[in-house]
Amino acid sequence: MKFNIVFESTDTNDYVGVLVDTVVPNLLIAAQNAGSINASDEDKYDLYYLVGGGGVNGFFHTALGDSLTKTVNADLVAAYDARFGKGSWRKDHSNPAPPLTSFYIPLPANASKLSGKIGKRVVGMVYSVGPDLSGRPFTDRSQYQKVYADALSCLIEGNKRAEAAGDKKIDGLRLTMVSTGIYAPNDNPEQFRAEAAGLILDAIEAAANGPDGAYLPSTFLVNCGTTRHAPPVSDSRYELDGFTAAAEARKI
Repeated sequence: MKFNIVFESTDTNDYVGVLVDTVVPNLLIAAQNAGSINASDEDKYDLYYLVGGGGVNGFFHTALGDSLTKTVNADLVAAYDARFGKGSWRKDHSNPAPPLTSFYIPLPANASKLSGKIGKRVVGMVYSVGPDLSGRPFTDRSQYQKVYADALSCLIEGNKRAEAAGDKKIDGLRLTMVSTGIYAPNDNPEQFRAEAAGLILDAIEAAANGPDGAYLPSTFLVNCGTTRHAPPVSDSRYELDGFTAAAEARKI
């Protein structure tokens, strides 16, 4: 199969909204959220496999709005317990090494009418949690790749169900580089993000070569800024530089 890796940004060289339609024509997409295993309040389970807080996870909360966020979070808990056993979501909140994985949560068919920040061709959220590296380089490459392998597996299963039901399949995934923002090591963040992008490409290649590769979306959208700033202002080219370096390493 042939796959397209497409950089997308706004007219002002900034990130696009996490749940807006892509400018790629006719593409039905899911958007990947970088979730957290950390809770800010033990009684509320604020950020344990839930949408909320800051960063990308906060952007999803803003796009969904409070009402849809409540619905999506209930679906996340149900999906977690369905995979790991009844009551696992609440139990694993205190787990010092909780599962790092991904879940696909479909959005309601009328989501774009419920929130003006959701595109008509955005049909779901992939919620992924990566490792807390605390500024260290990758210590377990397979662990990071598996988070994306799980995400792609969720989409494959969703597309198989859609085909069986006669529904439209997801054509694209808007990627997020999980654990590469505040967790990036300070000594060589560029190499770190290039390695992260390479592991994501490895996961895509492995899924494509698997028995159900035909059900994999054919387009992967890399949401990125394209402006390079002088230090100490934050650089917005993390994804663009990371995926470009990973592609060059593969001579593609």
